Amino acid sequence: MLVRIEDIKIKRRIRKENKSIDSLADSMRVYGLLNPIVLDTDYMLIAGFRRLQAAKELGWTTIPATIIDVQNKIERMEIELEENIQRCDFTKEELLAGYEALHRLKNPGLFRRLAEKIKNFFRRIFEIGEESRFEKRKKNAILSLTAPAGLILAVISGILHKASYISSLLLSALNLVSLVLFICGIIFFIRFQAGSKKKSAP
Repeated sequence: MLVRIEDIKIKRRIRKENKSIDSLADSMRVYGLLNPIVLDTDYMLIAGFRRLQAAKELGWTTIPATIIDVQNKIERMEIELEENIQRCDFTKEELLAGYEALHRLKNPGLFRRLAEKIKNFFRRIFEIGEESRFEKRKKNAILSLTAPAGLILAVISGILHKASYISSLLLSALNLVSLVLFICGIIFFIRFQAGSKKKSAP
């Protein structure tokens, strides 16, 4: 639940040092608060002091919080200790592997980018909403032109490869694109023809 920051009470804490508040605030600015702070039923802070301070730095007026019923001071201290002890940081190797995986996702190779564009193309095809029959036939007619476009691309890329302007790898990628365009064009042409038959049917 969301709690007003001004309603939160803070008593003496076990943790004395609160480092990297600025970096935590930067993270919360971008991604929000990933783990809510913990309060008791009187809105007394049990866990999440650094998160609360970062929220204040960001000028937040409310913060996500988990409310639990704490019976006594012993239980309160046990929860505060447990919340910090059980947190397991990444090892250096895990952190490095994670950043490498993130770098690959942000900087995909040629074939990955091509596959993503093809996937998005087909997603747009099948996400056609409620359109008028005329609009659908018009779209199918236009998109059927991808078939000759695919043939033209295949011819041009073959000529450029023969003249040593493009590599064999790039030729393979262009041929794949040409094939996809040609197949899509045929599919849309068939759909256009089917729409024309429906229109002419009595």
